Amino acid sequence: MKKLTSIALVLCIVMIPVLSLAATIDLSGMSLADLIKLQEQITIAMWKTQEWQEVTVPAGLYQVGREIPAGKWTITATPNASMAQVEIGSKLDDTGMGISWSGSYESNYLYGKESWLYNESQMNSWNVTLTDGLYINLGATMVFTPYAGPSFKFK
Repeated sequence: MKKLTSIALVLCIVMIPVLSLAATIDLSGMSLADLIKLQEQITIAMWKTQEWQEVTVPAGLYQVGREIPAGKWTITATPNASMAQVEIGSKLDDTGMGISWSGSYESNYLYGKESWLYNESQMNSWNVTLTDGLYINLGATMVFTPYAGPSFKFK
């Protein structure tokens, strides 16, 4: 019996890496454009799962519906962020690298709670509704969480 248990244990230990290799996907034949599109699809699929609670998004310019899913979000500054601007708008500027003030435009500065600039009067997070086609420009890394609305209870 001990011999049988030992053999089963050894087989399990040997087979786990083999089975995990079988689950890998060969991406070597894909072009850069295909890989970027796949990455966007994976990101959006992950954001739609029930397990997802928050994601850290690096500084940069993003299009809603393409790189960031549409929806209601709470955007929070990372702990050490100092005066990080968040811009949301409907049009890009002439360079295509920023948001134009000529369309719809909103902006706020968010402060990390561990930043030397932070005090109680500064905004640490911003609740926004992002719709497909809008652009969002993050001046620093931010944390996105689904906005659940203000909490209240009935008696």
